[in-house]
Amino acid sequence: MSFTTWPSESRSLRLQVTEALRQAVIRGRMQPGDRMIEEDIARQMQISRGPVREALRQLEQEGLVQSFPYRGTVVIGVSNEEFEHVLVPIRLTLERFAFRHALAHLTDEDLVALDRLVRMMRDAVERDDLPCLVESDVQFHGLVIARSGQHHTVQMWHTISPRIRAYFYRMGPWHRDLIEIAQEHQDLLVALRTRDAEQVLTVLDHHIVHINVQLEIAKRADDSGSQTPQPGQIARRDRVRPDDGGAEEDGALSAQDMRRVE
Repeated sequence: MSFTTWPSESRSLRLQVTEALRQAVIRGRMQPGDRMIEEDIARQMQISRGPVREALRQLEQEGLVQSFPYRGTVVIGVSNEEFEHVLVPIRLTLERFAFRHALAHLTDEDLVALDRLVRMMRDAVERDDLPCLVESDVQFHGLVIARSGQHHTVQMWHTISPRIRAYFYRMGPWHRDLIEIAQEHQDLLVALRTRDAEQVLTVLDHHIVHINVQLEIAKRADDSGSQTPQPGQIARRDRVRPDDGGAEEDGALSAQDMRRVE
């Protein structure tokens, strides 16, 4: 194989492995404290250790795992304190800047796409589909940020969005009423259609701060040791592993993760 074709194929495999491991972390299939063992993951995926090593480095840059001497790579969580005092202020600064710059660049097709994402959020709540709700939420914000034309702002969003996703997956089941998330994005879409920066930023501020308030309520429920969300909410998924309902071995990936690199 020539040198010119190998990097492209290698990069494709690395991206697939990175996405499989990223999803295993942010969806809670691997919990904070679980070890990601390079050799074991490579054996499960039936690939060499190189792409796995590169994938773990990428996840460390995203703040999803951390490498420790003599312990290897360990999944790290997103604390309530970090979300409130780091991620929320960063989101406010980054998204206020990006949304303001995006107003002049959003097309009619973009607004249709945003409307589709809002409808997907509503449908996800009706189906008790937390992954679809979280992904539609993050994609909504990502689309507007991408239209800002601010390259470094987009880069920053890509850096923090995995940790935002991970926190939403953990705390989403405790949200008082998940349909509020869809409604707040509908309000944000209505504001974006006006192209009025002041109105957009007012709605955006309320949305980001309000979700923090709701997740603070969720944190108290989580800290109290409650076992079940209120009726009508998506079933809690942060303490019980999917697939087998119990603990998995360190570095173990689900069949769903494995299919991501087939």
